[in-house]
Amino acid sequence: MTKLNMDFLLKAIEQKDKELKQAEKEAFSSEITDPKFKEQYNKLEKIRQEVMDLNLQVSNLSSLRI
Repeated sequence: MTKLNMDFLLKAIEQKDKELKQAEKEAFSSEITDPKFKEQYNKLEKIRQEVMDLNLQVSNLSSLRI
């Protein structure tokens, strides 16, 4: 894996982290009775999973570089 690929993954993680923080802010600033709550919560969970997947990829790549 090249440094360029690693940099790309790190930038993707950074972007997803920003999206996660924004989704958390939107989800938890809403009342549970808000009809958009489920939509916001699902968005949050999707982004959280994407971040976990990207972190796993970086972890796997890091172990290959050692």
